[in-house]
Formats: sequence, C-alpha cells, structure tokens
Amino acid sequence: MIRKVITVICIFLLGVVASQIYEELNSAQMPFGGLGTFDRASPSDWVSEEDIHVFGDRVTIDGNFHWASFKDTNSMDPLLDSTANAIQIVPEHPSQISVGDIISYKPKKGYEGTVIHRVAHIGEDENGLYFIAKGDNNPKADSERIRFNQIKRVTVAIIY
Repeated sequence: MIRKVITVICIFLLGVVASQIYEELNSAQMPFGGLGTFDRASPSDWVSEEDIHVFGDRVTIDGNFHWASFKDTNSMDPLLDSTANAIQIVPEHPSQISVGDIISYKPKKGYEGTVIHRVAHIGEDENGLYFIAKGDNNPKADSERIRFNQIKRVTVAIIY
C-alpha cells in the first residue's frame, strides 16, 4: 500500500516539474508570459521617422518609392490581399534585407509573375548569399533559393 502511495506522489511531482519546465521554455519564446503568440521577425526599418511628413490633406515620404498592388493569391493573408496597396523601395545591397522583410521577387522558374513573400531565412552556399521566403498564410516556405538579383523591391508600407 505504501508503495502505491509513494508511486502516486512521485508521478504527481514528476508532472508538476514537467509542467514547470514546459512553461519556462514556452514563456522564454512568448511575450506577455506565454499567451500563445510567438515573437516573429518583423520587417526592418527602411523609412526613418524624419522622412515621413503627415499633413491634414496628404502624407509624403522622402525617398525613391514605388506603388504596388496585389493579386488575390491568399498566400499573405490576412496581411496582404487584392484590396491592399503598398509602397515599396528598391534595395541597393543584400545586407539591407533582413529576416521578416516582405520582398517582391521574380522566381527563376515555374511562375511568370512576381512573388511577394516574407523573408524567412538568410543563408549562404557555394553560389553565395541566398534568401528563403514564405507566404504568411502558406504552410511551407518557398522551395527556391532566392538570389539578390531576383529581388526587385521591399515593402515598406501597406495601405488598406
């Protein structure tokens, strides 16, 4: 009888310890003490605050920007959809691009248009620096290793 009581107590204590370890690991990755949201890489700062000017009837941004619209592919839902527009900038150097940035790139094969996905990984191989992108709403990253010369623009603002 005493063995059964000791076994139950040991199992209970093991569960308590495992629960504390699990909570510790999760709260280290989650803001606000583990509410179920993970910290993800956000786009880098491409436009400084002093370059943005807000007036009563308009907003201006100093720099060389381009207008973009989107097709309804659902790959970047809910962030981007056909009802959104964006302001984009042409990157000058690969070092400007960070994980979390939303890039527009021309795939080497399999798709005629421009793909607009978030940079999920930056790596280097025998051919040099490459980027892996992923649509926010896609279950897997894009299979292609994207080279800097394929990247046409980086999204710096989204207008709904």
